[in-house]
Amino acid sequence: MKSRPILALIAVCAIAGCSHPSEAAEVNGQPIDIDTVGEVNDELRAAGLNVTPEATLGLLISARATAPVRTEIPVASDPKLISLAETQLGLADTDYSPATGKVVDFFAFIIASQNGIAMPDEVTEVSDAIKNADVDVNPRFGTWEGESGQLLPAQSDYLITPQASPLP
Repeated sequence: MKSRPILALIAVCAIAGCSHPSEAAEVNGQPIDIDTVGEVNDELRAAGLNVTPEATLGLLISARATAPVRTEIPVASDPKLISLAETQLGLADTDYSPATGKVVDFFAFIIASQNGIAMPDEVTEVSDAIKNADVDVNPRFGTWEGESGQLLPAQSDYLITPQASPLP
């Protein structure tokens, strides 16, 4: 019976908050598909970055959560910063997907914030957007920790941490 594994996958995603089993996450009501995570991960790895699908999903979540705020910050779309981000990510002179472009845009803002180009209140707005985002992650990828803006590794219920026996 092939339907049982499919039903189990649908149930796991429903519990996790995903509305469809092909979603890796949902950010403020907008889905990020597992295929998109794979595509962006492949492009970043082809550029020479040693990233995992989980790390890629974390970048996509942050990019999606901050996009509305970043579009209102002029420095975030500066062509020189975008070009620098492409170079640092190994994506200069390559054709990459629109989803990878969102990661590049987010990374350009990170460069601006780390180099004092972005104003402190702009950095705070972007940080707050990450902290306040409504994020549901497919448990296969882990859990979202909004306060830190990090995707925490998946924990398997069947793994038990051994406890030391008390000494007599």
